[in-house]
Amino acid sequence: MPRRWRWGGWTLNFGHPRAGIIGLMAFGLAAGPGVLTLFLFGDHKLTFVVMLVSIIALVIWAHLESIRTD
Repeated sequence: MPRRWRWGGWTLNFGHPRAGIIGLMAFGLAAGPGVLTLFLFGDHKLTFVVMLVSIIALVIWAHLESIRTD
């Protein structure tokens, strides 16, 4: 059955054993660069920008994966 909204995205099936690992990896990809920046430079403004960019990149990647047709 087709999705009601094409842009609706996708979710993890937490009944699957690998879902927790994938969720932690996604969290690490979103927050990891910002945390690393905070520890290396100690600049909160730079940390915010780095985390914002990494979250935006993760959202764009998830969107591209959800519309992939192959």
